[in-house]
Amino acid sequence: MHLTAIQLLPVTLALNAPFTTNHDTMQKRHLTLVALTNELGHRAIGELEALDTPLYNPETQFEARAFIQSYLGPKMKDQNFTTPGDFNRLFQDVAGHQMAKAALEMPLWALFAQGAQLPLATYLSRAASCQVHLNIPVGISLGLNGVHTLTQQIQAAQVAGYRRIKLKVAGLADLLKIKQLRGAFPNMAFMLDGNAAFKLADMSKLQSLDHLNLTMLEQPLSNTDFVAHGVLQANLKTPLCLDENIHTLDDVQTAIKCRSAHIINVKPARVGGFQVALDIMKLCHQHGLGIWIGGMVESDLGRLYSQTLARLSLCTYPGDVGPASQFFKQTLILNPPVLKAGRLQFINDDTPGLPIHLAPALQDQLNAQPNLLR
Repeated sequence: MHLTAIQLLPVTLALNAPFTTNHDTMQKRHLTLVALTNELGHRAIGELEALDTPLYNPETQFEARAFIQSYLGPKMKDQNFTTPGDFNRLFQDVAGHQMAKAALEMPLWALFAQGAQLPLATYLSRAASCQVHLNIPVGISLGLNGVHTLTQQIQAAQVAGYRRIKLKVAGLADLLKIKQLRGAFPNMAFMLDGNAAFKLADMSKLQSLDHLNLTMLEQPLSNTDFVAHGVLQANLKTPLCLDENIHTLDDVQTAIKCRSAHIINVKPARVGGFQVALDIMKLCHQHGLGIWIGGMVESDLGRLYSQTLARLSLCTYPGDVGPASQFFKQTLILNPPVLKAGRLQFINDDTPGLPIHLAPALQDQLNAQPNLLR
């Protein structure tokens, strides 16, 4: 396969309400659409998921887009891709820049699936030697808020059928709030996300969570410290999950050796795309680690890629891949999956590749963007 065009279109979406984590408060989401066209005229559109600030991840939206424009995109000119794996071989000497790479690599997989006359989910499942679910349960991530607001949000999530609630916490002061919410919702599947808000010295306080029957505690400690997570996990009954620590397959191998966690949050954008994500999922499966697909406050277009990955039978927990309408009123695509009876239902499931139909005005804007391969 040869690419004949790479086009980028920055977009800005307003959030329905501010989304607050230990890192930052987001009110607008800046994204970049990434369109790839091959010599057959087939087109796939991906999305650059880097955030505005380097607090969650070293990459930023502006810098990652500039890196695609100045290096990754032009480097793909005149390349012959025989498999999706050729992308990582082409850029094997490029350190980091996973989100920039993923913005190109994932739509490349969609083009290969289209060429093989297979839906992307089926194409991925064959690469991972697993099955594809026709519909999937999903979880929802709720930002930092007071008990009253969170209670209302949890009740609404229950009505919508979400199977798991992720609650953000920013430090020890939030633990009392979590205990109050557990008392109000004793049977709901809760997990906590610390976004590196705690220290190993907080162990005794974190041990007080063990009786709450949480599904997991995600990323409580520093995003570079595997050893401390291993010490904490050895002293907690609550399973730990790693997120910010995981950028490569080597990171998962380190987590396994350090016994840092029982569960891995796989975000394809964070690890450089589908190939590394699949390798991580297979390795986790081999070692008995739980797997779920995380979200990046994507648009409905970007989320479609994560939703597709979450359909693989290697996933053991509901992912944060529900409808993007949780965050945005504005839609970019005309055919997003819908949530019915607590499960995400997929439309045009037999269509080769990944069927993405942009709103006409947005399609015109994308078509007008310069071609990085010229």
